[in-house]
Amino acid sequence: MKLVCNLKAHKTWKEYREYLESLNKIINNHEIIVAPSFPYLAYYPQNLYLCAQDVSESNCENIVGNVTAKQLK
Repeated sequence: MKLVCNLKAHKTWKEYREYLESLNKIINNHEIIVAPSFPYLAYYPQNLYLCAQDVSESNCENIVGNVTAKQLK
């Protein structure tokens, strides 16, 4: 079974860590894809798949307040 977890923007860093600990308890039985808030992308565990919640339609490098696909690679 695949689980896609969109964490939106309502979790603090502490809540995010607690949530990941609970996911680790079921990871052996499921394929888990996590979409954390942008500030937490770099902190996801290697045993989970990662996706972004949002990506800018623009490839412009001087865009403010958005994340480009190039940054997510």
